[in-house]
Amino acid sequence: MVTFVTTNLDGFPGPYSSYVEDTLGIERVWNLVADEDDRSAAFRGVIAYCDGDPFEATPEPVDTDRRGDDIDAMERGSATTDEQVADDEQLPVRIFEGVVPGTIVASRGEGGFGYDPIFEFDGQTFAEMSTAEKNSISHRGRALAKFAEWFAQRDA
Repeated sequence: MVTFVTTNLDGFPGPYSSYVEDTLGIERVWNLVADEDDRSAAFRGVIAYCDGDPFEATPEPVDTDRRGDDIDAMERGSATTDEQVADDEQLPVRIFEGVVPGTIVASRGEGGFGYDPIFEFDGQTFAEMSTAEKNSISHRGRALAKFAEWFAQRDA
């Protein structure tokens, strides 16, 4: 999963990044923060891995809804049928996250895709970077590196 999150807008658009890009467009996202002092943002990539070995779930699953009412595994999406509802301790999933912090800026550059023209890292937007430069700092790559390190050490 890949998301684009902002600090000033409480994480918006977050998991709705693709939908917001398609419906509002990146220029409107820029307009939401253009006059703000804090335009910090981040690309966040997450890899989930399951091999069947039980361990304590990380991070903790959400057990309450926005009103604070309890929800069960079916409601939170960690089960698809009544037979699959299990205790959280039995969910064998590991989460690996890669984050690239940056700033939202006015659109610059011709390369990349999605939010790349309005996301600046170290003085350049992702759209101004070559593919090699962007790959060297990739949130996906960072998540994958964490997974690879863990995977290599788990049987050592």
